[in-house]
Amino acid sequence: MAKLDIVRSTEYASRLVLQSNRRKLQAKKLALTKRQMVEGRLDASLAYKAEQQKEKLALQSVVAASDAEVLKLSELLNRRLVTYEKDASRRSWWKFFMLMDQDKAGVVAYSKFQNLMRIQLEIPERQAPDKLLRSVWKALDYDETGWINSAKWGPFMKRGEGAAPRPGAGMPTWKERLVSQRHADKQVMDGLMNGEKLAMVGVTPASEEDVIKLSTLMNTRILTGHNWAGGKLFPVDLCHGQAQPIWYRLFRKIDPFGNGVFTFKQLLHCIREELLISEEEWSDDHLRTVWKVLISKSPNGYLNAGNFGVFMRKGEPVPPRLTNLERRRMLGVHARKQLDANTLWLIDYERVAATETMGKYHVETTAIQKELARLDEISTPRHSRPNSRPQSARAARQQGLGDEALFPKKSEFEGLRPASARGSGVAKGVYSQIMQ
Repeated sequence: MAKLDIVRSTEYASRLVLQSNRRKLQAKKLALTKRQMVEGRLDASLAYKAEQQKEKLALQSVVAASDAEVLKLSELLNRRLVTYEKDASRRSWWKFFMLMDQDKAGVVAYSKFQNLMRIQLEIPERQAPDKLLRSVWKALDYDETGWINSAKWGPFMKRGEGAAPRPGAGMPTWKERLVSQRHADKQVMDGLMNGEKLAMVGVTPASEEDVIKLSTLMNTRILTGHNWAGGKLFPVDLCHGQAQPIWYRLFRKIDPFGNGVFTFKQLLHCIREELLISEEEWSDDHLRTVWKVLISKSPNGYLNAGNFGVFMRKGEPVPPRLTNLERRRMLGVHARKQLDANTLWLIDYERVAATETMGKYHVETTAIQKELARLDEISTPRHSRPNSRPQSARAARQQGLGDEALFPKKSEFEGLRPASARGSGVAKGVYSQIMQ
């Protein structure tokens, strides 16, 4: 037994040593993996930086091309653009730049430029030697960044545009046509906007008295007039006379689309159709003279909400000044009407609620009565029920019935089968014979 304990203790110590070695090995592997990952990232970063600086370093000893060489290469690329893009409307120096800048970085390196010349445009070295490409690139990269962007590529391509003239030479360019079209559109819009003002040329402005008279007529018609349905155009405040923003409500009727301004035709339509002011009351010519005064400060002949409000306030009736007693009496009448309305609403609400409750009570009462009738029927003694079977021979003799009345009715046991011989009231053998 002692030897077994020694062996077990030795085994346990060996297991502990093994587990410790495993943990050390795992930690060492993890540290080695981390170091390799860091070294790999450093190597990749150095390689990327070296790749970035490689082209810049390779072009340090290159001499920049002259203006003639730059022009020669630009003319070559412009002639190649004509054959590369058949659609004249889509020819642009931007197309070649986007061919180089496929990763949408906004800048391109010399390798992308060389790839454009040799592979995408298929320009052989006899037409554009590598030496020429490097020297032109050196001239374009004047700030020695190793990259060129669209701001450097665009002026370079525009130098040689004369080598491949665009179709329609001598005609207006697309920019000139665009400016001309926009100018024509502006003139049309100005004509539409100033049409209202030009239509009032030669109209004599109305006097201040006529302006006030029209404003008074419109305010009076707002308060006393009726619409086509017979109702009032706008509600009236019982406490303070007519509401202050009533002219703005009329403005919103004139300007239903919310443009903030309206024309003479819209005002004329509102006066004739909404306020129902006839031609005899205020003629169209007379209205034009007032409109001439209203749009005198408008730059385009439209009337806005501010100027319309000033015009409407000129003929606004002054509400009668009420004493404190009259104001309190009016407030009391208004409060009484409001209280009566609330009381009527509450009465109607209580009546509807009571009707619904009575309906629920009726349904519940009917159900209870049915349940009571069912319980009364169950609780009635069997001998007192009509057509019931007597319970004994004495009861049968008292009722004047024969012995056959003691037997159950066929209808009570029709379709039933006894569960056992004991339930049938006969011996087991007899029951088996009966069932056979």
